[in-house]
Amino acid sequence: MENEIYTGKPDYTKYELQQKPQHELSLLVINQDKHLMDFLKENLKMKYEVFTANNTNEGNAAVLEMIPDLIMISADFPEGEGFELTSRLKDGDKTGHIPIIMTAVDGNEKQQIKAMKNLADAFLRLPVHPMVLKESITSLLWNRRLLKNRYSSDLPLKKRSTSITRADKLFINEFTSYIERNLENEHLYVQDIAHDLGISRMQLFRKTKEIFNCSINNYILDRRLKKAKHLLANEDMSISQVTYSIGFSTPTYFSAVFKAKYNCTPTDFKKNICL
Repeated sequence: MENEIYTGKPDYTKYELQQKPQHELSLLVINQDKHLMDFLKENLKMKYEVFTANNTNEGNAAVLEMIPDLIMISADFPEGEGFELTSRLKDGDKTGHIPIIMTAVDGNEKQQIKAMKNLADAFLRLPVHPMVLKESITSLLWNRRLLKNRYSSDLPLKKRSTSITRADKLFINEFTSYIERNLENEHLYVQDIAHDLGISRMQLFRKTKEIFNCSINNYILDRRLKKAKHLLANEDMSISQVTYSIGFSTPTYFSAVFKAKYNCTPTDFKKNICL
């Protein structure tokens, strides 16, 4: 059993992975091989909510609708459609953060190189052992979580009795991505954020309070300070450069707010990091 692999044949039940159900994470498989999609759904259904699309147009629409946690795209689509879709998704503001695994039946190094050039996060040659598949997905999702935790707000999502809906996930992605792109804008006003996201100010206030359990201004301030810490620790930038890159009007004001939050000035923080 340990050495058995996916061969392309339709007998998949013996490969079923024994895991407890927990559908907090969703996967989207975009592939024209029905047997492979059945194999993936059967092996991953106990841990993930698995959706499928059998062509790139349908797959692209599904990604934008559900914002899955991970996508698997076939490199075997005709005319390089799988590579083109991977590149397009990785270049999108709403989808660029999603890990993508490209797969290919009897894949070769040329396909692997092309997948990497189109910004795929991983490439799997088929046939593949179920455990290799499982650990590849787990690793990508774990690395994504570490990255998200490093750069996202310290403010936790408000605990609720129900799971976060897909609509909430889409809003979280759009809102946080928008804030990240505009942190250096000193005049980042609520009405502008609401307008650019296509919702009313009241909807924006309500959703941020419901999901993040804080005000919009507090979220933005927290993100600015967290990015400041990252820049001070990892970039060769002066205090003034950091100040303006995160949207503060003056270094004096930035230093006062930073000290109130972290109990030390930006200068002292940078010195201690460099010791």
